Amino acid sequence: MPTVDIGIRIDPDKGLAYFGVDEVNRAIAAGARVVEVRPGGVVMNQVGNDGENVTLTLGGCQLQIVLGDD
Repeated sequence: MPTVDIGIRIDPDKGLAYFGVDEVNRAIAAGARVVEVRPGGVVMNQVGNDGENVTLTLGGCQLQIVLGDD
């Protein structure tokens, strides 16, 4: 079954950006159905690196949508 990653990215300068939602909506409009929503992960952004340590910040999250055509 096809899967699509959806989620959100948070950028302090650009604001919120969603990804994957349009693809899922197009599939649903074409007759697909959501079979399962799986946990995804976090989107991390590197904000610093001093040679020894890397500083990261939370930049969003994602989920995986499993689609079916039954």
